[in-house]
Amino acid sequence: MREIARQSPELSKLISNAGGEQALVDYITDTKGSARYPGIATLGFIAGFDETLALGIITSKGIAPLKEALQFEQDEKVKEDAAWTLGRIGMHSGQHARAMAEADIFKLLLSIQKSSHTGEDLKRQSGIALKLILQQCTYLPALEPLIQVLQTASFPF
Repeated sequence: MREIARQSPELSKLISNAGGEQALVDYITDTKGSARYPGIATLGFIAGFDETLALGIITSKGIAPLKEALQFEQDEKVKEDAAWTLGRIGMHSGQHARAMAEADIFKLLLSIQKSSHTGEDLKRQSGIALKLILQQCTYLPALEPLIQVLQTASFPF
């Protein structure tokens, strides 16, 4: 499904219209480890094409399992893809970014940036995701704590 979704917006819409987003969310919720990778990547490709498709992932409750994968998976590649996918979901509009803020994704991405136990690829991907989402965020209550954290630390982005 990942290889189909990455080809075009039309094919991603076809997957979405057939209930694929919910099936993928269920899959990444029920699996652990590197088996999650194809489902997470597929959601990222779908979300990146269209804001409506990204909203479908949000309404399918896709943010929580992506956050869980980013937070707790041992495989850095799975974490990188979770960060990438969250960035692609949140990059479309203020509504998408607010969903990320309400799920506390900003703090998680920032903590990955600050961690000395995180690989450079994961830090880079988290920074990119954070930038994409923050560019759309108009939800002030989510931004205020970040401003305080950023005032006390220096980040490479």
